[in-house]
Amino acid sequence: MSGAPKLERGFTLLSFMKRAKDEIEAEAEAEAALAAAQEKVAEIKALKQSASIKLLEVSKSVKQVEKVEKKLERKASVVAPKPKVIEEFQEVSTKAKDLLESEREAKDEFLAAEKQEEEARAALAEAEKKAEEARTRAAEKRALEEKKVAEEAAEKARQEREAREEAAKKAHEAAEKAAAEAKKAEEKAAAEAKKAEE
Repeated sequence: MSGAPKLERGFTLLSFMKRAKDEIEAEAEAEAALAAAQEKVAEIKALKQSASIKLLEVSKSVKQVEKVEKKLERKASVVAPKPKVIEEFQEVSTKAKDLLESEREAKDEFLAAEKQEEEARAALAEAEKKAEEARTRAAEKRALEEKKVAEEAAEKARQEREAREEAAKKAHEAAEKAAAEAKKAEEKAAAEAKKAEE
């Protein structure tokens, strides 16, 4: 009967340690997800920066071409413009149109990168929250596991102490009994010797 509670405690400790192990594994997974989210934010930030540089460059080119286009437009609007001027104006107008399209695309890329960054930062915040929760749970489980192990060790030490005390008590009782029996035998021998003398 005495072995049953000890066996039950052993199973409880094992199952508890398994749950603690699961929490520690969950913490590692959350930390990995957090690292991935941080990497994603850094990646999209670089993409956004690239899109921003491209947009600035295209916008600068658009302004320059529009400036040239206005000058040629004035030249081409005279009563008898030179064919070369008209040709240059048409070329510049086509280039301006192409650049405006490129600028629109660059703006779309930049806005898409901004949206992606916003989503990635939200995902990062969620990953940070989950990682912190996992860290807390794992720390709690570690502390409880350590407490459980300490309680188990204390219980084992108590049982061993009680066993030693019981053994010492039995040895003492056996010694007292042996002493009493020896005294009784001595008294008996003395009585018999006295009787023999008489």
